[in-house]
Amino acid sequence: MSYQDIVTLVSLVGAIVAMFFAFRNSRRSDDKETREEAGRLARIEGKLDSANRGIDDVRVEVRSHSAQLIDINTRMTRCEESTKSAHKRIDTLERSESHE
Repeated sequence: MSYQDIVTLVSLVGAIVAMFFAFRNSRRSDDKETREEAGRLARIEGKLDSANRGIDDVRVEVRSHSAQLIDINTRMTRCEESTKSAHKRIDTLERSESHE
């Protein structure tokens, strides 16, 4: 084996070893990026779940307020009817006093 063959063989082995380590480091980098992306997605999912719970709480409150408004509206209608009836009675009393 000549000196030139040995240099070529060493160069070839060196290139193969360099490619192996480059591939291995690339895979590590890809794995790290994948883990980081999974972590980011998990945080986003957690935030979305929290937002959904907040929205559900608001929906419950809106339903409660809606029921309260219906109750207030019913009570207000009864008060208006009672006030109208009271005014009619007062008017009747005033008319009977003015005729006497």
